[in-house]
Amino acid sequence: MSRTLPLFVTGLALGALAVFLLRAVALEDESASTAGPPGAEAPPPDPHAGHPAAPGPDPHAGHPAAPGPAAAVDPAAGRPPENRICPVMGNAVDPKVFVDFEGRRIGFCCPGCDEEFLKDPAKYLKKVDAELAARGR
Repeated sequence: MSRTLPLFVTGLALGALAVFLLRAVALEDESASTAGPPGAEAPPPDPHAGHPAAPGPDPHAGHPAAPGPAAAVDPAAGRPPENRICPVMGNAVDPKVFVDFEGRRIGFCCPGCDEEFLKDPAKYLKKVDAELAARGR
């Protein structure tokens, strides 16, 4: 009986080691399959990452991904937006997303901001005017 106990303990240790190694290999395979093929580039970063959200409810919640009826998508058809910073989110303006409001072309960073602007134009025009004043326009 004295010889069987060391063999039993050795068998348990080897079994536990085998389970540990199998789980480690499975986890490694799982992370490799989600990382993409070797040498593949990472997806482009989110343009809104790191930017603080506007106070209050999310202005993009429930908005479709495509521009709404208020957004024009052809800047070549006219003049560019007068502002360079989106008055809703504070990001750089996409010249394809804008609203012509009272003779002014106001640009936005993405679809959805244009609709948010139309809910309270006076609030956002103050931000546009402040940007233009800071640029000397």
